[in-house]
Amino acid sequence: MCRQSADLLDSHLLPSGLYKFLKEPSLHNPNPVSVTPGAAVATSKEIRQHLLCATCENRFNNGGERWMLKNCSQPSGSFPLSDKLTSLPAQMKVRGVELYSAKAAQRVEPDQIIYFGMSVFWRAAATVWRGLNHRLELGPYEEALRLYLLGDSGFPSHTALRVIISTPAIAKLVAIFPISDRINGMRCHTFLVPGMIFTLLLGQHIPSAFKALTLTPSVDRFVGVSDSMYQQAMRVTARTVLSAEPKGHLKEFWEGPDPRTQRD
Repeated sequence: MCRQSADLLDSHLLPSGLYKFLKEPSLHNPNPVSVTPGAAVATSKEIRQHLLCATCENRFNNGGERWMLKNCSQPSGSFPLSDKLTSLPAQMKVRGVELYSAKAAQRVEPDQIIYFGMSVFWRAAATVWRGLNHRLELGPYEEALRLYLLGDSGFPSHTALRVIISTPAIAKLVAIFPISDRINGMRCHTFLVPGMIFTLLLGQHIPSAFKALTLTPSVDRFVGVSDSMYQQAMRVTARTVLSAEPKGHLKEFWEGPDPRTQRD
């Protein structure tokens, strides 16, 4: 990323600490379940690639990864970010999404959330990761993201970052690597970490009304809370799992009760 000569570390697309969240010790095989079209397997394999030097790894850790790991939905069932945001009344409700100001909420650091999200999108575009058969195509925005992450420029023009979270009771210990799609004709990319959906929109014609309701570039740094949108994302994931014919403990995990609620 910094384009300096240095030893490259075995970097992660999603934070290495997240894989510990995705383990379920109550199951026979506690490893995270990796799901791709036609295949679903519990594996200890992590998506890694030699990509970053130690300086850039630390930049990502300090810039957002460490904060996000502490504040996304937790294996205990708690969801610190949700609790912090909803301690104040919602600023508004748009199409069923309650919008909270991350700027106004205490102990919420919107810049950390933004940096984390943008770093994952850039990583997904910067290389082909071992274990994945695709990379994001960001075109000229890839370089703009790189300069932003280095601190050499501001948040990229003609982009918008939307973050939607669920309530703690609905959040799942599920992560989805970045994928591409369109929203109302606009090019977008999305990934999930437990309880949270990150969507990056790209284009010169993103409506200003839409931008005003995002985490950035909106002034209020809005984060949306919507169980229905989160559950829709989980239903899409469920269809992928079912198309892969899950068996044994995988089927038990998906169709049964949340193991976190069954512990003494």
